[in-house]
Amino acid sequence: MIKKMTLEDLKTVLGWAADEGWNPGLDDAEAFRAADPEGFFMALKDKVPAAGISVVKQDNSHGFLGLYICKPEFRGQGVGWSTWQAGMRYLEGMTIGLDGVVEQQGNYRKSGFDLAYRNIRFQGMPKGLSGMRSGHRAVQAIDLDPIAALDLQVHGVDRRGFIESWVTDTAHRHSMVSLQGDEITGFGTIRACQQGHKIGPLIAQTASAAKALLSCLVAQCDACQIILDVPEPNDAALELAQSVGLKPVFETARMYRGTPPDYDLRRLFGVTTFELG
Repeated sequence: MIKKMTLEDLKTVLGWAADEGWNPGLDDAEAFRAADPEGFFMALKDKVPAAGISVVKQDNSHGFLGLYICKPEFRGQGVGWSTWQAGMRYLEGMTIGLDGVVEQQGNYRKSGFDLAYRNIRFQGMPKGLSGMRSGHRAVQAIDLDPIAALDLQVHGVDRRGFIESWVTDTAHRHSMVSLQGDEITGFGTIRACQQGHKIGPLIAQTASAAKALLSCLVAQCDACQIILDVPEPNDAALELAQSVGLKPVFETARMYRGTPPDYDLRRLFGVTTFELG
């Protein structure tokens, strides 16, 4: 049986992800669900939760697939495949993106996905950051429209429902904007995870601006161990991650079925989340 997830179901699946070492954020569930409440599916086997997938519709023509997971005791029984098929039906006719482990590229290709680029995960104790800087502040309600507009420019899809929830502070997630006069030129989010803090998105005009924003985010949470997922085509972002003492530990294959959105990767110094793009 396949059903739409409730919020509690989504929290359960994120718990499975934590067990698998995916290290989700402590406050991810509500913001994920805000992206598309209908875009989360769970498979039941004999009434027991067995598998899950997220397939959020970002706009009228783009979707993103993630959180595809099957509990170990139900693997090899077709449960995961049935869940995948339900998700693909939900996004039928749309361009679909995903971030998958590189080893699964072949399987994704069989479902019509092509490699666009890699994302490299950097992790470690940051060094050489100067702490809070002028020209930065916490996100305010008046910032939501310009943030959504900037996010659209960078990602090529309108993620307003998700991003407005994502940049709204919670106990474990905090966001800041970069200002030039009254204009918002960048923004970023830091969130506490099962282990350490993840930074994402990290959007800025230049590498120096990204570093200043990164410094503010780290200082905001007094983060000791951080994780930054960098799109490999952005050489400046790779150099930034290495310059602050982070090491590459993992990579994903960003793949699309259909025409990829028109990203501006030059301004994307950190991916929001592998689950929702």
